[in-house]
Formats: sequence, C-alpha cells, structure tokens
Amino acid sequence: MEYDGILIGQAVRDIRTERGLTIEELSDRVGKSVSHIHQLELGSRKMSVDLLLALVSVLDTDANRILRIEKTEEACDREQESSMEISIDEELDKLPVLQREYLKKAFLNMIQTIPAMS
Repeated sequence: MEYDGILIGQAVRDIRTERGLTIEELSDRVGKSVSHIHQLELGSRKMSVDLLLALVSVLDTDANRILRIEKTEEACDREQESSMEISIDEELDKLPVLQREYLKKAFLNMIQTIPAMS
C-alpha cells in the first residue's frame, strides 16, 4: 500500500465539510496552521501519526476512512456481528450515576481479586 496524498487530502476535506467545519476551525482544533491543513487537503503535505490521531478525534471518524482503506468483506461481517453484541459502556451510560459508580467499583474489585487466567 502506498500513501496517496491526493486521495487522503480529499478524504479529510470531505469529512471536514460533512462535519460542517471550516478549514480554520479544523486547524485550530488539531493545533496546526491553516496552511498546514490546506496543504494536507491538497495532497502536497503528508500527515504525521499524531495529526492522523488528532483528525480521527476531531472529525469523529476512523483512520481507515481518512486513509481510504477499504474494509474487506470479512471485516464487515465481523463488525456486523460485534454490533449485535451488547456494549457494556452503552448499558452503563443508561444507568443513574450512583448505580454506574457502584458497578464500576464492583468490577474493579473483581479484577483485583480474581487471579489472572493463563
């Protein structure tokens, strides 16, 4: 796989506009100059891993979408299977704060007292 700055830059621009962000807002949020982001979007500048991680966070997306890495059919099947599973975090978020804190403490206690399995 080879880095394709033009496709990656277009992906960043597409996601940024989908999120309703100006180039100025994005540059401010990721801590880079407007010129830096503009060059990235044009494909004339490569991005660092740090910038990729910042873009993933700020644009609320995943690295595969920015890097234009297509998912294989197998990966899509695994993602669909896992999306059918219950998310513990989502379930905890539905609970009142006191109950959520109690369960977190109980879980941490279990981790600390149950011996590691090899």
